[in-house]
Amino acid sequence: MWYFKPKQYLQDTYTRSGEGIFMMGKNAANKSAVMPVSSASGYGSATTANPGTGWQALTDQVAGSVTIINNTGQTLEVSKDGGTTKIQVPTAASFCVNFISNANQVSIRRADTSNTQLTVYYEWEL
Repeated sequence: MWYFKPKQYLQDTYTRSGEGIFMMGKNAANKSAVMPVSSASGYGSATTANPGTGWQALTDQVAGSVTIINNTGQTLEVSKDGGTTKIQVPTAASFCVNFISNANQVSIRRADTSNTQLTVYYEWEL
C-alpha cells in the first residue's frame, strides 16, 4: 500500500501500528493519526460462473473492502447487489469495493457472458 506524505510533513517521521499511521518527530508530543491502516489483509481468488450469465460470489471472508485485480485479459463485471447495479472493470485494471462486511457480498462475472471460466484474483482488507 502506498502512503501520501504531504510536502509540509517531510521533516516529520511516521510510525505504523495496528491503529494507523502516526506522525512523530517534531510533533511527537501531539501524536495524531494521519491515516488509518488495515489490521489484516489477504488475497483470494474466484472462478467466474458457467454459464457466463451467472454471478459468482467471492469466498466467505470477513472484509471491509475488496479490490478486484483484473489480469484475466477479459473485461469483468463487479456487483455487490446480485447484478442489479454493476460496474465494468477492463483488463489490466483494478476496482475497489468498500463498505462491505464480507467478501462474499461482492460478485463477479465476465462482461461478455462467455461460458469460458476465468480465475479472478482479489485483495481483501478489514
